[in-house]
Amino acid sequence: MGSNIFSELFKRFLPAYEDVYNLVVEIQGLLKQHPVISSANIVIATDGKSPDNWGHQIGENPDGPCSQYRHWATARFTKDSDPVEVGEILLEQLQDSFQRQECRLC
Repeated sequence: MGSNIFSELFKRFLPAYEDVYNLVVEIQGLLKQHPVISSANIVIATDGKSPDNWGHQIGENPDGPCSQYRHWATARFTKDSDPVEVGEILLEQLQDSFQRQECRLC
């Protein structure tokens, strides 16, 4: 598992692809068990300082666990979404946010 679209530079600052993928798979498993809810909006966020310093939440909550972080990404997915694609979408958004706001350091 893994994605080659993320440069080595960003791997030093953003969550690991495998961690994001595993989170999506876990939430998707919960969706598959639920008789009514068929989709979820996931938010992941990071401060961009370490691949281990990030959080996630389901739904949009301005006071949720992601509120402390500077870089956000969001994706809506269903029970049948491809978790590889969802993980890549989330990390692409984080990478874009990081590049726009932090690349004066790069």
